[in-house]
Amino acid sequence: MKVISLPNNIYLLYTYSEETKTGVAEDLVSSFFGKKIMIEKGNNGEPFIKDSEYYISISHSRHLVICAVSLRPIGIDIEWKREINQKCYPFINRLYGHIMPVHNVNDWVKLEAMVKLLKLKLINAYQSEIDISSVYFKEINIDDEYACAICNKK
Repeated sequence: MKVISLPNNIYLLYTYSEETKTGVAEDLVSSFFGKKIMIEKGNNGEPFIKDSEYYISISHSRHLVICAVSLRPIGIDIEWKREINQKCYPFINRLYGHIMPVHNVNDWVKLEAMVKLLKLKLINAYQSEIDISSVYFKEINIDDEYACAICNKK
């Protein structure tokens, strides 16, 4: 497990794993806190740490599992950088462009991190009125093969 400590008591915990199930995230968080941690799911499928004041967001792509842990609501997304057909972006922007334009994988991870922060589902987020001026985004360089971003409210 690797840990990155960011300002405002934000911790990124990650590992490379063939498995991408919640059990890997529970192992990461349990190692970080030094005790067994149970991760459960809320009404929209968002993860939360049972009996804890900490918020958690989880993402995985290819062989990397990452968790963001914070005392404030947080969202994280990671994507393996692969070639994406440029014809996809006009479709994506028809759905989500009113929230934030998406022109590349770095924009995509910001959008997904924000959806997680707001406890929405990507499938219906395009129907939401979202003011991104109250959201702080930060790109994180975990690995040159991955795009990663976190976000929280300002």
